[in-house]
Amino acid sequence: MNDKIGIEASLEPGESESDVLHLLSARIEKWHKEANPHLYQDKGHPSFEELGYTPGPTTHLTPSVSPIEININHERIQIAIENATDPEELRHVKFDHPLMPASLMLAYNSKMEELTNGK
Repeated sequence: MNDKIGIEASLEPGESESDVLHLLSARIEKWHKEANPHLYQDKGHPSFEELGYTPGPTTHLTPSVSPIEININHERIQIAIENATDPEELRHVKFDHPLMPASLMLAYNSKMEELTNGK
């Protein structure tokens, strides 16, 4: 259940809006605690030991190889670069993907050189 509370306040000369809002907020919080005391009770959750849990032996697993991140989008661009058959097709790859990582730009430049010098 959600409670919606409407409060009006008038500012007296010399009072700041911020101070009045803080006062209203404190009053709303006090009202909510009094109206819903069950929401503010300390539930006192039992500890793991009290539940009978005993931790097992710890093992430290060290990966033999650090994980490699594969960006599928970069893989698709790489394949498009490798499959380009003429310079115009290769330019379309760069046009479609103007922001490429350096490794793909190196592949792009190598392929462009291969296609332009090969003709």
